[in-house]
Amino acid sequence: MESLVCSPLSPRPSSTRAGSPRCPLWQLPGACHEALLACHWRPAELRHLTDRLYGGRSKLDDAALLAAAVAQCASRNSLSIALQRALDRRHAEALRQGAARPDAAALAQAWAAALCDGDVPAALWVTLSDARCDDALCARVLHDLWTLQGERVATRQAEAEARRRLQAELATARDDLARQQQRHHERQAEAAAAMAALQAELATLRGQVQAQQAEIDALQAQRTLAQSPSREALVQRVAALSRQLAALQPRPVAEAPAPLVAEVRAVADPAPVLPPDSLREARVLCVGGRSAQVPHYRALVESQGGRFVHHDGGLEDNPHRLDAQLAGADLVLCQAGCLNHNAYARVKAYCKRHAKPCVYLDAPGLGRLLRGLAALPAAG
Repeated sequence: MESLVCSPLSPRPSSTRAGSPRCPLWQLPGACHEALLACHWRPAELRHLTDRLYGGRSKLDDAALLAAAVAQCASRNSLSIALQRALDRRHAEALRQGAARPDAAALAQAWAAALCDGDVPAALWVTLSDARCDDALCARVLHDLWTLQGERVATRQAEAEARRRLQAELATARDDLARQQQRHHERQAEAAAAMAALQAELATLRGQVQAQQAEIDALQAQRTLAQSPSREALVQRVAALSRQLAALQPRPVAEAPAPLVAEVRAVADPAPVLPPDSLREARVLCVGGRSAQVPHYRALVESQGGRFVHHDGGLEDNPHRLDAQLAGADLVLCQAGCLNHNAYARVKAYCKRHAKPCVYLDAPGLGRLLRGLAALPAAG
């Protein structure tokens, strides 16, 4: 129902076809025609019907076409007959129910019920086309129809205002979301910049720690060299041990104190001489051994140009650090006689798996160390 123009309500005809309880469309007042057409046909549907009946496309606009159709409904013609048949076909069931109503009061009650139920088009045609619909009921129906149209217009206006409000709220929400996303991106950028700064600072601190560790290693090496006995002290020690051995000659050698005999034999036993700088730039890892022998091993390795690193096999040093030191070593000295079984197995398995040169010492002593180094292809 797009448009209703209030036209004067002409009196209903005093008589209808003989034996017919209904009035045809062309005998209804003009206001009824406009109401029925506007309620049942949209402009496009009405244009299609008139074009089909008159064999051409009408050049009238929608309002003029509706007015022309309303005018045609005032008389019996091809258009009014087609509209009558279409209305009867659409509302056949409603017409059968309306014919069973006893009087105009029942028609009025059915019309009021239709206003509440929403089936207005069917009730409109049934009521207006019924011969028992007097002028008062016709006027009431048209008034209710105009009122309903006004309510629908008001409802559409309210819906349009609600849509505009929702669109404004949606635009505001989108703006808020865009601002929040912008703030989120800015915070992400700030966090990324802070993370990069922290990583740079961490790299700087790691470099400082490595430099300090290198300095500590250098100081320890200098301290070890400073504490190592001089050649004159070693010669004097050999002479003293020789005198002690001579004093013990009347007794069998087997009865001599074991530590003293082992030390004398280690000093007296001739050891091979390594070429100068035979361990140049080599990183030598010593695993296990007695703490008293470690400084001598360090002095020997560094005198040959190597770099000495020691791990006690897990007594005090961290056992997990052993794998990292094995990976960075060029040569491994394994004190098999002074090392627990687990550390020995780890060293042996790692050196075998990675083909790492390893010298196994079954007992401490510089002589054994020199013989082990001399036996290596790189040292020989």
